[in-house]
Amino acid sequence: MLLLSLNKAYSQNLVLNPSFEVLRDTCWPWMDGISDSACLYWDCPIYQTPDYLNKCANSLLNGFMGVPFNWGNQGGGGGFQYAKDGDAYAGYWHLVGLFREYIQGRLSDSLQIGKKYKCYYYVVKQSSSYDSMNNFGMAFSTYHLHDSTTLVADLNYMTPKINDTTVINDTLNWVKIEGTFIADSNYKYFTIGNFFSAEQTIGISSYFYVDDVHVELVENDGVEEVGVRKLEVYPNPCGEKLLVTGYQLLGNTIEVTDVLGRILQRDEASNQQINNSSTQQIQLDVSSLPNGIYFIKATDMNGNLMNGKFVKE
Repeated sequence: MLLLSLNKAYSQNLVLNPSFEVLRDTCWPWMDGISDSACLYWDCPIYQTPDYLNKCANSLLNGFMGVPFNWGNQGGGGGFQYAKDGDAYAGYWHLVGLFREYIQGRLSDSLQIGKKYKCYYYVVKQSSSYDSMNNFGMAFSTYHLHDSTTLVADLNYMTPKINDTTVINDTLNWVKIEGTFIADSNYKYFTIGNFFSAEQTIGISSYFYVDDVHVELVENDGVEEVGVRKLEVYPNPCGEKLLVTGYQLLGNTIEVTDVLGRILQRDEASNQQINNSSTQQIQLDVSSLPNGIYFIKATDMNGNLMNGKFVKE
């Protein structure tokens, strides 16, 4: 019942508590990597203190962590912003050269390897007193990141799956950060923040609100829909060898492409093992390919396109 209530109206959204509405226990306004977060399913992966801002905190700390007023007395100074959805949102500070804050969330289920996912969330700058910034990203991990003892400056060892290089300076309207990627691991956690160096980042001192976070499976991404037949591949994920079974492969060329559509390998279907009069099976050597997601395609004797995909690990 709890999971249903967290994701109501977000039938395809895998993010738990996507709009920061559900409290862990009381309305204590922190979401950090030092002590327990007040916001259920959200925290900070490192020793920093991103903020949890909620309407229920309007009477706490003289209004510093409330909604819409925060970081100042009620009605004067600080920030002012209504939530994108509901009555709460998160806030994180980015100070180039000194430290960065990150926000870590959880998914209701692990991502499926080889499937495409759409991710988006909304940001708005706290006030004109802070700098505009670029490189708003979302990185994923298979486990819960937690370093509560060491002052970690950044997470630049992580590569974001989506990243927006647009310089955002809007202090009024929520701006959508979005992108898609194909899962190469069974990710269960994600982290929002800036994962790039100071040289690649615009803005010195920036503070942004975050709200309405989504990670959704893209149904029928188009790969499986092209053509009239499928190439069956085994094992998947594979190591050095891949068995490909298809309709009338004899004499045709099989191409292996990456997620950008670049052809990485061509193989002639000549050393096939015939299973019946129309279906053949060939073995591909994919040992030279780095780990990742790949697509394969071929045509049958009638010119019909066949395709499939596999994971190399």
